[in-house]
Amino acid sequence: MDNTLMLELLRALFRVRQANTELPASQQLAVNEIVALGMLTDNRSDAENNVFAGDLMTRLSLSKAAVSQMINSFEARGWIARAFNPHNRRKIILTLTTEGRRVFEDGRVDFEQFMTYVLDHFGHDEAQQLIDLLGKLNDALAYAKNKINE
Repeated sequence: MDNTLMLELLRALFRVRQANTELPASQQLAVNEIVALGMLTDNRSDAENNVFAGDLMTRLSLSKAAVSQMINSFEARGWIARAFNPHNRRKIILTLTTEGRRVFEDGRVDFEQFMTYVLDHFGHDEAQQLIDLLGKLNDALAYAKNKINE
């Protein structure tokens, strides 16, 4: 394998990761924080389809520790409240506070504007190609990880 190609791929991945960490928003929310808050918007103590911490882990591809840290941070900032699930006391229901909803809405607007600029830069067809290639990259990374661990 060409070492130059490997280095170029790594540089590109690092640049994407760096650019994707925080939005240029007034709240300085990370993208995964905006998405997590959005996932919690419909949570209610009486709802049957609540999103729990384990769902955040899966959908955001984050570790248990990272999700726990995020939830604790949200709670410390007054953005979420915790309540016991009446159907399963082992699961905690996370609900947005009024302040959490305001922060999410502000962040969502910034996020949507940011993503619109990104997608406009590519156009529909190139954006779809990028999505497909990123999916293929994710599959290749999982395959390589499995091969290394054999």
